[in-house]
Amino acid sequence: MFDSKDHKFYTEDGIEVTMKISEKYFEKKLTTKNGTHVVVVPTSTGTTTVEATLHGVANKKGKKIPVMTELTDRVELVIHSAVSIFPRLLALPWYPKVKTRYDVTLKASGGDGSYSWSSSQPQIASVSQIGALKVLQKGTTDVIVYLVRNVNNRDVAKV
Repeated sequence: MFDSKDHKFYTEDGIEVTMKISEKYFEKKLTTKNGTHVVVVPTSTGTTTVEATLHGVANKKGKKIPVMTELTDRVELVIHSAVSIFPRLLALPWYPKVKTRYDVTLKASGGDGSYSWSSSQPQIASVSQIGALKVLQKGTTDVIVYLVRNVNNRDVAKV
């Protein structure tokens, strides 16, 4: 959990939290016993609000001690479609005597349209921030595209 200044703090098993999460946007997979951690899978794109409320804590004997005033906070979430890359597999001929260099542009779609690109082997192929691929030598590399706002929303092409 985080406080209002974005400082992380750790929760104990003895606290009691509830979260309101829209079933229109998420499918709940798991909720911890104290309610502080919820695993969800997005089911549709859009904007929704998640609300968490701290109801109380339990002492070492397990007795619930309600908080004088329940603490509630809300956060607005924007859910984007999955990022995809095209083509996902790109095979180019390599002529050692000519050392052919290729310039190919990969296309990304999904998300909010703001992408970042990288190559797992930049000495083999580099990629610009608009998806322009420059093949420099023989070999294989993964080209990764992901949302700037969410690096977990990504796709990979094999080159």
